[in-house]
Amino acid sequence: MAQAHDILRERFEAGGSAEDYLYDRTKLADSTVVGLVHIASISNGIRDRSTVAPLAAIAVGGYGRGELAPGSDLDLLFLLPEGNQACARGVAPTIKACISAVVASLWDLGFELDHAARSPSECLELASDDAAFLARSG
Repeated sequence: MAQAHDILRERFEAGGSAEDYLYDRTKLADSTVVGLVHIASISNGIRDRSTVAPLAAIAVGGYGRGELAPGSDLDLLFLLPEGNQACARGVAPTIKACISAVVASLWDLGFELDHAARSPSECLELASDDAAFLARSG
């Protein structure tokens, strides 16, 4: 990961645009997050090779805008199934394990991370209670 960041920095310092640099940093993070969610969801048993995991990792903040600057953290929202559905299917502990594995791996790879795990209804409730939440989340 450090080598990839070095390559991107070198391209920028050689005359690349700031927009391309931020975009490329974002794409590197996207690839990493997608790969880790894929691996963690299979290894934790919440999906197999043919189904979609009941979990989404959504980039928010500067990361979500495609503007991942050096020193910026990855702002991630893990969108969960609604509470009753998750508990009824018995997937809540495995989803928690999947998120923990992704978070730990991102830290191990050197990313600074700010994350939350919420259901759609929790997101809507937060947004209705605090309009500033919408600005912070995207």
